[in-house]
Parts: sequence; C-alpha cells; structure tokens
Amino acid sequence: MNRAELNALGAAVMAALFILGLWCWYLGVLPTFNRLDSLRTVVLAGAFYPICEEIIFRGLIQQELLKLKVLSKNRLPFNVTSLTLANVITSIVFAFMHVLYFQSVGAFVVVIPSLIFGGCFEIRKKLLLPILVHGIYNLLGLLAPAFYSA
Repeated sequence: MNRAELNALGAAVMAALFILGLWCWYLGVLPTFNRLDSLRTVVLAGAFYPICEEIIFRGLIQQELLKLKVLSKNRLPFNVTSLTLANVITSIVFAFMHVLYFQSVGAFVVVIPSLIFGGCFEIRKKLLLPILVHGIYNLLGLLAPAFYSA
C-alpha cells in the first residue's frame, strides 16, 4: 500500500469511529468493554477470522470466479467500481455462510461489507487490503454493543 492509500484507509477508520460514536451517543449506549473479555477475542475477530475468511472467499472463490470473463466485467445497470458479478456471487456465499454459522437471517447484512472487501481485492489484486479492512470492521463490531443489543 502506498502512502495515499494508507491515508485514505486511516481517514475511513476515523470516520467510522466518529459515526459509531455518534450512533452510540444518539442511542444513549456508551460502548462497554465486556465483549473484549480477552485478548483471544480480539485476536480471533481482528486477525484470525479475517485472514481465514479472505483467503477462502477472496483468494479462492472470487479469484476463480474472476477467471470467467462473463463474471469479471461490471455488468450491473449502474457503474460502480469493482462491483463485478464475481464479487456479488462471492458476497452472497459469504453472507449465507454467516447466516448458517450465526443461525440468524439478520447475519445476511454482512453482504454489504463483503462487497467492500471484494472491491478492495479487485482493486489491489492482493489479499492484504481486504484482510485489513475486514479486521477493522470486526474490531469495530466488538466496540459497538448498541448494534448487537438493538
């Protein structure tokens, strides 16, 4: 990653933290650290799961789908950078696996961040950026009890 990309990533993280803070303030729920009960939780959510999931979903599935020309082009009715059919299919599979794991249809909302992780992969053609973004997303989820108790 070059300096401009690191600056953009840092700005995105700061904006996400700011929005998260406003949301918690609005709901009257201040983040507590009871979900950060151990270093194990932080390591699993921030590193282990993102690394494993991105290797499987972006490094294997999405990369193989991108080899099919019909799935590697942006064929959606609107022009969104790196929103290929390969990304959409991979994100649906990613979300479906989360629904099975968490046994909740509400887990399907991970399709949206998954599209972002897939876009990061398609832009950079490497796994590092989606792993970093995924890890930050998971860690923000640990700090946002309002999203889990609402």
